Amino acid sequence: MSTQAHRNGTRSATTAPMAIRPTAFKVNSESQPGVVYDVQLPDCTCPDFSYRKANRPEDPFCKHIRQAMSVAGWQVPGSGVIVIAIG
Repeated sequence: MSTQAHRNGTRSATTAPMAIRPTAFKVNSESQPGVVYDVQLPDCTCPDFSYRKANRPEDPFCKHIRQAMSVAGWQVPGSGVIVIAIG
């Protein structure tokens, strides 16, 4: 890193402390043994998520997304929070 960068208070990604959290999970169904849903935040492959996304945009998160977010250390949003995927 250059001396100028140090003076400006900037740091490169290789030296700055970072927290990386996972965004993709496999979550077992509680009601259907052997069924596994793919959670790629902020989406899930379960039928409840599809229903919520189409009919309840103010609270689209199914229990699989909430579980994955909790395990990953993400803040689990409450009702009325809109999450937009970038990428």
